[in-house]
Amino acid sequence: MTPPTTLQQAVLTYIAKCLEVEQHWPTARQIAEDFGWLSINAANEHTLRLERAGHITRNAHGKPMLARYQVVIVAPGATAS
Repeated sequence: MTPPTTLQQAVLTYIAKCLEVEQHWPTARQIAEDFGWLSINAANEHTLRLERAGHITRNAHGKPMLARYQVVIVAPGATAS
């Protein structure tokens, strides 16, 4: 797993704070608004890249429209399951 970029780390931190405070994953709209992005698609692309990099994973439903993500902490040398 590659280390997250500065922006990816900021998004991960934001997600973790939302999970801690609100007890649920932020919507793409919330992420886009709080980062000042004009498009919800930008938030979707960032979470997709984080997923591909192994920093987050989809829930058991696996459907993009309904899916929420979970923050997964992976120790160095380990793989996300």
